[in-house]
Amino acid sequence: MAASAVSQTNLAGAWSLDGVLTDASGNGRTLTMTGTIAYTAQGSQFRTGAKFDANASNYLNRNTTDDAVFDFGAGEFTLSLWVNFSVGTTGEMVLMEKFVATSGPGWTLYRKTGALPITFEFFCDMASDLTLTGAAAHQPIGKPHHVAVRRSVNTWTLWVNGVQNVSASNSGTIADTTADLQFGQRAGGTSLLNGTLSDVAIWTRALTDAEILTLWNNGLGEPAAYYLARRPA
Repeated sequence: MAASAVSQTNLAGAWSLDGVLTDASGNGRTLTMTGTIAYTAQGSQFRTGAKFDANASNYLNRNTTDDAVFDFGAGEFTLSLWVNFSVGTTGEMVLMEKFVATSGPGWTLYRKTGALPITFEFFCDMASDLTLTGAAAHQPIGKPHHVAVRRSVNTWTLWVNGVQNVSASNSGTIADTTADLQFGQRAGGTSLLNGTLSDVAIWTRALTDAEILTLWNNGLGEPAAYYLARRPA
């Protein structure tokens, strides 16, 4: 599928993490780096990503009073990212979140504690909390995974490497929080990521199945249309 099949409509934020932290969506939501984040290549078909080293002093976030657009409430949304882990057995690793402490309010997308194979999980704090626990992903360490979370009306789906990994129904409203949008760790320096993130994007709409499959692109990692303008001819 062509990357142009992914519409920029309701694109709230997009960060390639290929050496710059600016927001490619045009909304001006540039990330802040605390400490030192290196940029590293992920393979011939993948561009450079931000390499996190499980160090609480090194992380990325939206250092601002509040990005209410990322609270989502009862609205539809889609999260999308690529992650390449550096270790097998691990504690919990936050990929991205807008979350407080260990139980919320807010939402969080992370790799669960444990050995291989890898398991992804999404949690959000609502009147009736929602947890999406994916089936084990059998990609080896050192190979990028594509992960997406989508809310479409009251159906929530976690996608891993182009497959609908798990889904659930919940009509709840995600509790708002003034926490920063955070990448690579939980605020306060826990759940540290040891691996590389790239091509992170958030829409305030539910992408179609076809659009999510376009982002996965049979594992080739073809980025969405908003990245095309940044590629050299």
